[in-house]
Amino acid sequence: MLVKKKGILGKDGSSFSQTSYWNKLHFLCWTTEKESWGYRQNKILQLLFVHSPDAIVIVISSSLPKDFFQEYEELGYRIYIVPISQEVSFFFFNQRLIDYP
Repeated sequence: MLVKKKGILGKDGSSFSQTSYWNKLHFLCWTTEKESWGYRQNKILQLLFVHSPDAIVIVISSSLPKDFFQEYEELGYRIYIVPISQEVSFFFFNQRLIDYP
């Protein structure tokens, strides 16, 4: 049995929880080239959309082109790529390595 505590799966569980769709948001960071996206990654998206057809998927990537998920979008699924420059990602990951040895 799932015990609902304040802040877990409730309105205070996320900074997005003040909206009616916060539980539909899914985030993914893709750091490798588009050629490395394959069967397994597509299967994960398919399973997500089968179980949550109204899911909103945000993919943060410096390597995927804007139209990479066009087939999903044409079918009505909400999947968006948020581009991040390689310089920004390099800076972020370098900072993380420096701050957290």
